Amino acid sequence: MKKHRQTKTKSETSKPLHEPEPDAAGIDVGANEIWVAVAPDRTEEPVRRFGAFTRELKAIVQWLRNCGIVTVAMESTGVYWIPLYQLLADAGLKVCLVNARHVKNVPGRKSDVRDCQWLQYLHSVGLLRASYRPEQAICAARSIYRYRQNLLTQAAQHVQHMQASLDQMNIKLHHVIDDLTGITGLAIIEAILDGKRDPQQLAKLRDHRIKASEETIVKALEGDWRSEHLFVLRVAWENWKQTQHQIQKCDQQLLEYTRQFEACTTIAKPIKIVRLSPEVAGSQPVAGSSKPRRKKTSKNEPQGPWREELARFFGVDLTAIPSISVLTGITLMTELGNDLGAFKTAHHFSSWLCLCPDNETSSRIKKTEEVHSSELLRDWLQRALTDRSDDIAHYLANQRQRFFNAVVVGVYGGNPEWHAISLRKSKLFDPQDLNQRVAESLGFLALSGAENLFAIDGQHRVEGVKRFIQQLPEKQRSELQDEICTIFVAHKTSATGVQRTRRLFSTLNRTAKPVSLTEIIALDEDDIVAIVCRSLLEKHPLFQQGRVSIARQKSISPDDHRSITSLVALYQAMGIYLTQGSAKQWQRFRSTRPSEESVETYVQKAHKFWDRLAESLPELQAIIQLRQDEDIPATLRNQEDGGDVLFRPIFPPMMIRCLRTAGKKGMSESEFIKRLSRIPRRLSGPPWRGLLWDGNMITRSKNQKVAEALILWMIGVNQRSGPLRQKLAEILNRNLEDFHLPDPISSK
Repeated sequence: MKKHRQTKTKSETSKPLHEPEPDAAGIDVGANEIWVAVAPDRTEEPVRRFGAFTRELKAIVQWLRNCGIVTVAMESTGVYWIPLYQLLADAGLKVCLVNARHVKNVPGRKSDVRDCQWLQYLHSVGLLRASYRPEQAICAARSIYRYRQNLLTQAAQHVQHMQASLDQMNIKLHHVIDDLTGITGLAIIEAILDGKRDPQQLAKLRDHRIKASEETIVKALEGDWRSEHLFVLRVAWENWKQTQHQIQKCDQQLLEYTRQFEACTTIAKPIKIVRLSPEVAGSQPVAGSSKPRRKKTSKNEPQGPWREELARFFGVDLTAIPSISVLTGITLMTELGNDLGAFKTAHHFSSWLCLCPDNETSSRIKKTEEVHSSELLRDWLQRALTDRSDDIAHYLANQRQRFFNAVVVGVYGGNPEWHAISLRKSKLFDPQDLNQRVAESLGFLALSGAENLFAIDGQHRVEGVKRFIQQLPEKQRSELQDEICTIFVAHKTSATGVQRTRRLFSTLNRTAKPVSLTEIIALDEDDIVAIVCRSLLEKHPLFQQGRVSIARQKSISPDDHRSITSLVALYQAMGIYLTQGSAKQWQRFRSTRPSEESVETYVQKAHKFWDRLAESLPELQAIIQLRQDEDIPATLRNQEDGGDVLFRPIFPPMMIRCLRTAGKKGMSESEFIKRLSRIPRRLSGPPWRGLLWDGNMITRSKNQKVAEALILWMIGVNQRSGPLRQKLAEILNRNLEDFHLPDPISSK
């Protein structure tokens, strides 16, 4: 029979949605200062600023108690909140630790309200939900365990350094044994560091359980011994030993903390032990033995009676569950404790772990945050989503020709089926010529629909596609014909499988080669600034004869005597010159190719600017008259006196920024260029010496900003001489009374 949901009673439906907190305060925590807000009726100064020293944290607690505050809301950003949180909790105040993302999602904030006031208001009306934080004793153990996890990561890095030094001496020991830090590996490494080099003698240190033969190990230990690599090997080995000693200290301290924990006294339901048959468990019993198979332990597990302590703490032996090891149990203990009363039901707890089914229907590919548990309980992490997903969705919505790199997707669970393809022999092709492995790899994979999918590489692309599809009307969704190339990778939830997938993720991201800015300019058909720069290089007489350096960096090589600027500098300058709207709107506009009419408008605008500049500056006219193989005059750019600032890559972006500022003040472009042509430009003379030139170019951001203010002063836009004189005198290390600005240029 179909079950009907029980309707809520009138008393249940009339229950208030939010519980108000009239005695609430809000705290905005920073590294050096803390802002605290209470209700305006509690004190004459409801918003106060405190320092971050301990005595001032105690003053915050006392002030809140004097104001009659019972509960406090603060964001969990960084680690700066922890000391204040602990002092507030010790004083008996109820602390509501909220996720900053949740606060951001609440609409209605005014820009003139401080963060602490906004937190206080939201908390007072019951709109904030506290994050889960276990009791202080559990948090203390958690700090030690998290530090232990960091030490394990450091130990792995030291092992990698040891392996690298061996590889550079062509010692293949770690390629023939599984673990360099095992019994055999450590014995051989210690012997090598003691001065032994004979492969035969070193191979005798092999443990009898090693699968590789002694002969194989002898071959692996024949190498090119180098003192520098032996030094690195010794340092890495000593660091590894020291890290292991620190891990043991953490284990001892953690065990002492655990023994002080109170045992779990209540169990929700009686525990029923179920013995799985070998067929269900996926293993066969050992012939002639009735003993259960011992669970394989990890070498990273701490030493001590941890199984007994975990069973006492949780009231049940969690390690009896397949795939839950001692390390997993300790993680659960230090992250959660044994009191889960903060979670109303098992469903709430599953939701906190991010184990609930995904509600999105636009795509079955999930983020790792949706597939695995919370940040510190999940087995591996992926990069957090950023605004790139919104940019991708915008690109899809505004671009007809959509292109994507392949997405790498992990698959596990369900019932996928592999269908091999049989090939027929023809005149041009014989299947027998194929390698057996290649022949067996030809086919297609059929997914039943019950599989779990998650993005290993391309998470932003997947999320961008989801958001794009969600924005489409239903009719347009059904008409989509786009296809995305997807690489499926089999994922296993075992420790080995998770390690393999984690290694694949890190390898894909570590070896990804970033695209340089010059490559973007040369190839991007969507970025309007790149399109304009290519047009200038190909068609404008000032640049078309190879007068632009196309090096990856913005600077020009001292050996380059033909370029007047660099491609990076030109790109930056044109990006500023063509900007329209807000920075975010302009960035999105540049990611989608505009109409051909708009492209032509932008191109013509850029060409006209450089035409006007060249007409007003005789030096640029002289450049245009040069033959293609001629160098620019040495007086324009050299290492002796610097030459003309106009021919340094630092100048075009500065010039365009000044042009935009002058335009906002009402000065026309032609008038700006006219006045700009009359300012002094010799780097070795005033006003640039010491500001932009001291025998080499000075490219500090502070100096550039002062130089731009100086240009605006000289062309008559900046009328405030006092602040400019003070900044210039400070940079040039001169007395303010003895320093004078150059005279502004008149419009005549």
